Amino acid sequence: MAYESYGSLPSSQQSTTQSGPLVSQRSAVAAHNGNVNNTPWYSQGNAQTDREPPPVFSSQPRGGMTTLGRRGSVLQQRVCRMEAGIDPVDLLCDRLGTWRLSIKSLVKLFKSIHQVESKCAKGYCNSSKDITTPLEHGPGHFLETGGLQEIWLALKDYAIDNGTTHQDYVNFIDRAILPGLRGIKADIKAMITSIRRDSDLKNGDLYQSRLTVDKLVARLDKSIKSMSYTTLDSSHATADPVLCSQAVNHAIVNLHEQENILHNSILDLQKEMSLFDQKIVQSLQLVFCQFQEFQLENNIESPDLITEIVDKLNAIQPQTEWNEFVHRHQLHLVKENAAFKSEWEIQYPNKDHLLSRVIKAGALERKSSILKQWGEEFYVLSPAGYLHGYKSFSHFLENALSPECSIFLPQTSFDMDEIDELDEDCNEFELRGKDGQGKISLEKTFCFRAMNNQDFVEWIQCIHKIMERFKPVPLL
Repeated sequence: MAYESYGSLPSSQQSTTQSGPLVSQRSAVAAHNGNVNNTPWYSQGNAQTDREPPPVFSSQPRGGMTTLGRRGSVLQQRVCRMEAGIDPVDLLCDRLGTWRLSIKSLVKLFKSIHQVESKCAKGYCNSSKDITTPLEHGPGHFLETGGLQEIWLALKDYAIDNGTTHQDYVNFIDRAILPGLRGIKADIKAMITSIRRDSDLKNGDLYQSRLTVDKLVARLDKSIKSMSYTTLDSSHATADPVLCSQAVNHAIVNLHEQENILHNSILDLQKEMSLFDQKIVQSLQLVFCQFQEFQLENNIESPDLITEIVDKLNAIQPQTEWNEFVHRHQLHLVKENAAFKSEWEIQYPNKDHLLSRVIKAGALERKSSILKQWGEEFYVLSPAGYLHGYKSFSHFLENALSPECSIFLPQTSFDMDEIDELDEDCNEFELRGKDGQGKISLEKTFCFRAMNNQDFVEWIQCIHKIMERFKPVPLL
């Protein structure tokens, strides 16, 4: 004996089949072929035409995790890593790193100037000790006042004054320039550390989520193909394409949630970086304005050159450099009008396959075998012939591959004549068979009660059609 082919459903049965995996009973969305790096389940779609498509983020495995097997390298590059995607966090950290190195070079410059000026100050002070007045060499040979004696004294004062001026320059660098620049550098380092430690800005989880989705998509494809040559029974419950399809859908929803969190966090980071970038420019302007004031007050070398440098720096608007950076790297940053991923646009292979569609789903009450009490649960009837039971609707959405019970209807007893004899107000029916989720493979009686008579009739009709379809046919 053999069961009929799984290739198609009778037209009468198709009419009761809902479109796509059961996700909050939503209607099917139009097919969308937004492929990224030849990954058919990774949608770039955007239903809102006035917005940019959602960004595609690259990702790296955490802790040196690798994917082994025949498809390993291709899987990592195209599906999990999304190497053609963007990594705004790394780009922004690179910019901060460049800022830090640039400020570090200024610190190095002024430390060198500090050393030069310190040596000059000491040199001038030491030179003032070398000069001796004519009277010190021979008293009575020169005038005490109004003569050469005063010239020698003036030269000594010149050396002392120059030494003092250079020492003041050294003190100013210690007091104002170096602390200001080091403060900017420290702020940049703290910003980089903060970004790197922000869990909402890490993309490592995307790698694992994409790997999970890809494995589930392959499992769905395998389960559908196996329908053509596998004789099903209660032990094949978790191979049901309906469950695999819902697992894929839920995994993609989780992936989209992670990507949307990263999307939103990067938008906030870009705004924060814009303000931080302006703060760096303004802090530099303040440091060099203080440097100019000191130069002018003390008549230190080339005041015109310093004034020219400060004027050029002050002419730069704080946001100029950042705006140019954004313009140059607009393809590697998240755009303000980029759409977020939507669960309404989820597409993946075999999503609309007949075997992936739920025939009927809804609440049923089930009588417990021990206490004989009724408890409401959520049940899903699949084209593969299974009636899967879950604690709740959310249990099905989030953990479809782990039903509470799975009844393979072709291997159960179900008497339509007894159903027809029931009172109209009685919405109860029984199935006797094996629970595919049970540890002990024994037959048992499952007692169900529908929420109302209309729901009762629909369940009975759907179950009957499934059992009729799986009636064994003689082999020729």
